[in-house]
Amino acid sequence: MMPTTNNASILIVEDEEPKLNAIRAFLIDEFPAFEFRVAKSLTSAISELTHHSFSFCLIDMSIPSYDFEVDKSGGGQPQAEGGTDILRFMESECPDLKAAVLTQYNEFATLDGSVLSIEDLRENLTKEFPDNLLAVIYYSGQKASWRSELKTLMEGQLID
Repeated sequence: MMPTTNNASILIVEDEEPKLNAIRAFLIDEFPAFEFRVAKSLTSAISELTHHSFSFCLIDMSIPSYDFEVDKSGGGQPQAEGGTDILRFMESECPDLKAAVLTQYNEFATLDGSVLSIEDLRENLTKEFPDNLLAVIYYSGQKASWRSELKTLMEGQLID
């Protein structure tokens, strides 16, 4: 059974303030009854997922290991595949939680030094996480297409 707007809780995993502010504004405008929490790193996302129950998760692919606000010495380097680590945690510990990746990059460096297009990333993640991942959405601060794509996806998942 899908949750309704009355009790939907969203985890936003995003470390860049302008993008985070745009996502928050979108959620407040389109889904005012939803509650949301923010994680700005891999470790804080895992902590949130461990200690709270969520209806949906929005994940950025490139996130730091630790929160910059907590670890003033830098927070760790952004990990190009940090979002993948969160999806792996979800698959293991939150198998019913659905997610979407919301990324502002068209290409991604992998650990072996190769480069993936967003289409390749979408294909790889969909194969690896068929039960959790619903979409990989391209975010652009200048274009509104991410909003309509995300709105349709969330309405289909979170509204009875």
